[in-house]
Amino acid sequence: MPESVYSETGWVLDYHPIEPDWRSPKPNCHEFTWRTDDAYLALQDREKAANPHQSHKEFVKGMAVETRLEASIAEVAVRLTLRNEGTVPFRRVFCDGGCLQAMSPEFAGSDEVSRTHLMVGGRMTPLSELPRAVDIRCTYHCDPRDYDRPPTDDGEWFWGRSGAAPDSPAIIGMVAKPGDRAVVIGYEGASAASANADIHHCIHSRPAFGDIGPGQAVTRQGWIHFGSDIHELGARLLARIRNGEPVE
Repeated sequence: MPESVYSETGWVLDYHPIEPDWRSPKPNCHEFTWRTDDAYLALQDREKAANPHQSHKEFVKGMAVETRLEASIAEVAVRLTLRNEGTVPFRRVFCDGGCLQAMSPEFAGSDEVSRTHLMVGGRMTPLSELPRAVDIRCTYHCDPRDYDRPPTDDGEWFWGRSGAAPDSPAIIGMVAKPGDRAVVIGYEGASAASANADIHHCIHSRPAFGDIGPGQAVTRQGWIHFGSDIHELGARLLARIRNGEPVE
């Protein structure tokens, strides 16, 4: 949590395993702070040399990524804070929100696209009812213009695009094969959502952070809710985000 942090200024973090130094300030609570360092820049330089789809990305230092997870029986509260510790502003900052993988046999596999739901027009809608350019995955932008402007235009070769726009904030979830369990994820300020039905079996709610100037920090609160009814979970999560909740 998260996998990718990117902006018009440059990439901070992008789809490479990191080893966070988890701390537990209290029971059922875990947090860590991560910074782009020289070793990570060297790793990304090697990736860019080997992968033409990565070659255009400019990775920069200066941003601290602070993640906090707090779990209870029916939810996980996720707090993401991006802190500009550098001397230049980061423009139009986005985050993938973390890769929530439904890897258990009850969730992964058959009919996964039809069992994945996105909040569109006020209801949790199966992705099988929404157009997309790639059969097994897609990123859905609330503002269709984001498909064609940086940095959110990156990755269309992999994710494709859709003519369907999710509601804002973007909320996405999955239903188990028996239909008796469901999970949803969403962040305040989420401007897009993604789903990938390949071996990752993952969903993302992607929060936007706006511009972050030197010395500034921006926080986005999100939740992962567990239950039995995807529609009830989506409505409850949307109400929670829109009503707001104090961030400790």
